[in-house]
Amino acid sequence: MKPHPKQQRRAGRAFNSMDKQSGYAARFEQARDGGWGAITVQMCVVGLGSSLGEARQSVSDGIAVWLEYKRDNNEPVPDPEWKEVPLNDSVSSY
Repeated sequence: MKPHPKQQRRAGRAFNSMDKQSGYAARFEQARDGGWGAITVQMCVVGLGSSLGEARQSVSDGIAVWLEYKRDNNEPVPDPEWKEVPLNDSVSSY
């Protein structure tokens, strides 16, 4: 079955990646205006930026804040694991 043309276009601007500092997986997607959004799979941390680099830094900073909050409040922190978000799912649907 051939994917819907809209899904094909979106898949060209979306990918899954791992935050190098924390090891948590995130899904990145380019918006129609050229900006980028990212969401972590395990903790729903969101990052935004006008470039991919800014979105990566934004989500990485958000992960660090989330982890610090959890640890400071003696709350459990999940171990990083690779969970891939299907590319035909939009960041905006999370």
